[in-house]
Amino acid sequence: MKTGILLLVFLLVSPFVLAQESTQSGLPPLAPEGQGNTAPDVSPSPLVPGGLFPGFGGQEQQGGITVTPPSPQIAVRWKQLDLGQTFGYNPLITGVVDFPEGWLVNVDTFNRSVTFSEDATGLVAFSAYLAIQDPSIRSAEELAQRVIAVLSQNVANLAIVSQDFRSDPQAAQNTVSITYGRVVFSGIFQGRNTRIALQPYVMYVPLAQYSLAGILLYHAPEEVFQEKLNTYFNHMVTSWEKQGR
Repeated sequence: MKTGILLLVFLLVSPFVLAQESTQSGLPPLAPEGQGNTAPDVSPSPLVPGGLFPGFGGQEQQGGITVTPPSPQIAVRWKQLDLGQTFGYNPLITGVVDFPEGWLVNVDTFNRSVTFSEDATGLVAFSAYLAIQDPSIRSAEELAQRVIAVLSQNVANLAIVSQDFRSDPQAAQNTVSITYGRVVFSGIFQGRNTRIALQPYVMYVPLAQYSLAGILLYHAPEEVFQEKLNTYFNHMVTSWEKQGR
């Protein structure tokens, strides 16, 4: 099986590409998420360098949500981050990914994570945790539960709006389990009603007791979520998933 960056690389399918696109394995794409209820405002939590997801194997993460094509009204200039050069010591992390020009890039090579932030506030950001190797993580749902436990400590009034977990039947024929999912949350981050999307990916080989996992996490304030999704996040998710094709 092909090795690559996160477990995204092991997703030889593209489950989270735009709802309009098909995946290589023929698996149906996850449906677009609607906007859910938001919780009442509370005091802002302090900004952490990595974002709103600290401590899971390292730095913290930030995100937005998935689906829909880029807005034709906004011309986005894209830059590229060479993961092979950035994380050169780790052969599991390779490829090149896109991020918007002018965004801040926070790389944590020790903890194999990278966060792209629209500005220094970290209110709009996209993060990836790469090449997580923990044999106790056997499915995307298990990984999501661990992430949720960490998020709940950093996002006030965290509530699940929707969740969807799937598996790749083609991988199962080769005694390999490939699972992936998407969990959408509402909550309060830095005093703002925020929409958050978590996309976990896990490849698990039962015979070898081997697991390789990765996480995409992105968020934006509720009132600009759809705009950021259309303009930035969807393209960024697609860019990461191309590494697995």
